[in-house]
Amino acid sequence: MTTDIATRNKILYFEDGQGFGGSLISLSELIDGVAATSSIDPIVLTSVNTSISDPVFREHSHAEFRRLATYKTRFIVAGWIETLPLPKPIRRALFNFYLLGHAASELADSIRLYVFIKNQNIDIVHINNGWVDSVIRASIWAKRPLILHFRGFYNSPLTTKQINQLTRNKTRLIAISDSVRISLVSAGFPSNLINVVYNPINIEKYDKNKNSAIEIRSKYRIHENDVVISIFGRVTKWKGQLEFLQAVQKIAGKLSNIRVMIVGDESDASIPDYLNAIHSIAKSPLLSGRVIFTGYQNEPVGYYWASDIVVHNSQEPEPFGRVVTEAMACQRAVIAMNEGGPAEIITHGHDGLLIPPRDVNSLSEAILELASSRELREKLGKNARKSVEQKYSHHAIANKVMGIYSTLQNKK
Repeated sequence: MTTDIATRNKILYFEDGQGFGGSLISLSELIDGVAATSSIDPIVLTSVNTSISDPVFREHSHAEFRRLATYKTRFIVAGWIETLPLPKPIRRALFNFYLLGHAASELADSIRLYVFIKNQNIDIVHINNGWVDSVIRASIWAKRPLILHFRGFYNSPLTTKQINQLTRNKTRLIAISDSVRISLVSAGFPSNLINVVYNPINIEKYDKNKNSAIEIRSKYRIHENDVVISIFGRVTKWKGQLEFLQAVQKIAGKLSNIRVMIVGDESDASIPDYLNAIHSIAKSPLLSGRVIFTGYQNEPVGYYWASDIVVHNSQEPEPFGRVVTEAMACQRAVIAMNEGGPAEIITHGHDGLLIPPRDVNSLSEAILELASSRELREKLGKNARKSVEQKYSHHAIANKVMGIYSTLQNKK
């Protein structure tokens, strides 16, 4: 293909996520940058319901591409078969039978995508969630350059079949952090095909919600001099809300003006014990009446602005840590674990604080340090905003991705 990137190009972005999340937001903000800085026509196909994708991609062409066979359905079916009161060989046979249907469904998806790529004259296919067999197969059939955007660690060794698929097609990989890049290389992906491109932030979108902080603080009766310490994300063990509250509890007696916000959905019924433990600490004498559970927020940006300190407390290494850059864009003082993506984003003491992972005492000390000093919070927040503007703006990130597109199109 010889089309020059300066002419009007169609890029198909395929989002395989099964719900609202960071990958969906990051893709939308990347497309905002690409569409604003180039002559590209972005077309988005998503696996999520249009009620979720419409608000995210309202300014861009998008459609729902419903797939019967996904990683989620495979996981659900495998779990269901394991619960059947049948001998193990029969359960294994049932799962193998399901896998045949799964493969047939993926093949049908590939055919549908191939027809779409050809009919729409797509120039490049950009998969937003790493390795998706059906999309890769359709791209190879259509002889279109391919981007595999990895937003998580890749832990499975690359197979011979996968290596052949990479070499048969014009393919480049994007890793959202150097930590993800290292995992890809360890899995067998050629390092020369990998580019590290961090997740973008459309700063203008965050600034639009700045004034909503007043309304949010008023809603929860948060006083002007209160110091709000917040944690964002689905309430689950991985995100570390329990350890976060344990850390706050340790210093709650030293500061009478702290309030706590847990921003996220706690509807995951598979972890009732975890939720009960969180609520138990929230009702303890030192924290009673000081913890706010906001539940799911489809517009969480205002809650960053309503916070004074944002804690990112993942109990496992985070591939990137979008909460970190979102909070930094809102000029908040951020505390994060010194591993994975956050360790690449934050310069300790300059635009945030990094602490040893899974160390409640260190987290408690960092919270106390920030909660006790408005001057330090403002310094870190100001520098954090500058870092986001310089390194993570959606225009700067889009330019990097555009460079990868150019490389693919000029590749012989």
